[in-house]
Amino acid sequence: MVDGELDCETAITWSEQGSVVEGTAGLADPGDAVEAYLSPFVESHGGAIEMVDTAIGSLVVDGAEVVVGSASELSAGGWIVLTGNGCDGFDRP
Repeated sequence: MVDGELDCETAITWSEQGSVVEGTAGLADPGDAVEAYLSPFVESHGGAIEMVDTAIGSLVVDGAEVVVGSASELSAGGWIVLTGNGCDGFDRP
């Protein structure tokens, strides 16, 4: 079962914190935002997207959570992932 915690083979990890222009509208559903964030990682590294809860999802490869994205609600409405974490070797494509 996924828990939103990275399961890296080494202690080396990465994180990113994004921002958007004021007034940007996000996706209607937090799950859609997580899927949009993690889909490029799936295309590059394989695996599957599994939701931890309604706003957090993980890229799972060989049973290990290797990238985690957390959706945030925007002031203009909608959802977008601004915070992501991942294991070494599973960098953004």
